[in-house]
Amino acid sequence: MALAPGNASYRALRGEFFESEGVNPDPDFQTAAALSPLESSYWIRLGFRAEAENHFDQAEQYLLRAAAVDNKFDPRWALMNFYYRRQRDLDFWRWTERSFDFAYGDLTPLFRLAWQFTDDSGEISRHIPARKDIQIAWLSFLLNTNRLEASAPVARNLSEAAGKGSDIDILMAWWAKNVQPNPASALAIWNTLCDRHALPFRPLRPAEGDIVTNGDFSVPPTQQGYDWRLINIEGVSISVDANLHEFRIEMSGKEPEDFLVAEEPIPLSPRVSYAIDWDYQSQDAQSISGLHWQIDRNGPPLARADFTASPERKTARLQFSSDAASTAHLSLHYTRPVGSTLAEGTAIIRKVTSQLIKQ
Repeated sequence: MALAPGNASYRALRGEFFESEGVNPDPDFQTAAALSPLESSYWIRLGFRAEAENHFDQAEQYLLRAAAVDNKFDPRWALMNFYYRRQRDLDFWRWTERSFDFAYGDLTPLFRLAWQFTDDSGEISRHIPARKDIQIAWLSFLLNTNRLEASAPVARNLSEAAGKGSDIDILMAWWAKNVQPNPASALAIWNTLCDRHALPFRPLRPAEGDIVTNGDFSVPPTQQGYDWRLINIEGVSISVDANLHEFRIEMSGKEPEDFLVAEEPIPLSPRVSYAIDWDYQSQDAQSISGLHWQIDRNGPPLARADFTASPERKTARLQFSSDAASTAHLSLHYTRPVGSTLAEGTAIIRKVTSQLIKQ
């Protein structure tokens, strides 16, 4: 300090040393702020010191001075925390909004502090900017902290402005957590994404009988949402050719005796009867014996329909009633029939469609 008396950082460093030794550091912090008045960190440090000494009005003035000389994030975050501790509602939300305006990186601390201030998710959302990157981070926070009910309006707003990429990733993560507890919301978000062409599928209308996604296999399965999940099984080759609109299952004769081939979630209207039709062909009886569709829910399957040998293209049907269910799984299974050898050959499925059955 003797060699460079105008160097504010030396003063601040000595203040830090004095504070660690239990000596009042304020003179050095004040001198540092006077020497470099545009450096917000010195004003913030003075503000924290004043607050610790219960000089709240003085602390506020120091922090406001920091925000006046530095329009970036740190002073805003310091004021947001200060007003949180003082429980000053209007000031807290004003500086919350200003903090988000310049926030970057991991926003979890801001979301957590806002949630500690109030558990009203609607109030918090009103003060979070509409910027897509911040809304994505907000939805991610709500999912990671299992606040599913609060997440639904955020997901809905994001879906209504969704493009591709990170928008879809976070919304599919939201869908996966909500399809069972909130099936109506999950379906609404999915259909919004389809309507906006953010997903390459037609919307699903279970009340009208339309419950199958990508049933013509015109898109390689995305393995998420209501689309197909293909299962990797040793001894079985499973593939989709989107150009030929074919779903091909090739059995080697060395596959397991019982396994799931593919599945997709299907939304249902309660107490409705459905028919699911599929077009397929197989080389011979041996290549397809044991292959079957079923509707899975908690407990025993709702329905099952077996494939039969058909070297020519053939249409078959699976019928079931939804009862009170709002979501189930359309699953393609293989089970070796008793007294037979393992299947060996190829089955090709070209179309899966659904419709209502009139009662």
